[in-house]
This record gives sequence, C-alpha cells and structure tokens, in this order.
Amino acid sequence: MAGNLHNLNNPSSSPPILREKDHVKVIKEAISEALVYYYPFAGRIKEGPNRKLMVDRNGEGILFLEVEANFKLEQLGDAIKPPCPYLEQLIYNVPCSDGILGCPLLLIEVSLLFPNH
Repeated sequence: MAGNLHNLNNPSSSPPILREKDHVKVIKEAISEALVYYYPFAGRIKEGPNRKLMVDRNGEGILFLEVEANFKLEQLGDAIKPPCPYLEQLIYNVPCSDGILGCPLLLIEVSLLFPNH
C-alpha cells in the first residue's frame, strides 16, 4: 500500500488551515466528518449465512492512532522501501490482525516525528 508523507511542522509548506492548529485534531475531525457519508467503514467484518463475509454496521468506529516516532522525516528519504529501519516505529500491529472477523475496516495512523525524544 502506498501512502503520502507530509511535513506539517514546516509552517511555510502547510496549508493555511493547518497553521497554528493541533494537526492531529484537525485530521481526526476531518475524518469524522467524512465518515458520516461512509458509515460502513465504522463497522466490522462478520460472517453471515453460508460463511459469506459482510459488514456489521455496528458503529464501533475506525481505529485512529496518534503515535510518536524517534527519527527525522529526512531519514526516510523519498520513499519507504524495504528494508526500513523505522518500520517498528511506523507500523502498528493491530491486536486482532491474525484474522479479519471483528477487526476494524479502517485504520488511520498519524505519526508524530520527534528526533531524539
């Protein structure tokens, strides 16, 4: 899965809406507003009749993580490619990830980089 890395700590490169704000709070609120229209993502996978997989729209919510990592964005280079020495700091191991039943359909992680923290 490909993703984008954005440096929100550089005020000159940040969009005006993100300047002088709690970046994680802004992201979380935007996701919350978007999920109103995509409410099935707040559910979980369940097994229905004849072992058919379906979405249980139970409203348990997505998994939203705010994590801290101890390195600089520049240390990643242009892309995260194997072997990545920071993988353990960047990737969250979802407790139920050994299967799919009952797991969140969507996980969003905001990584805050604090070199030498």
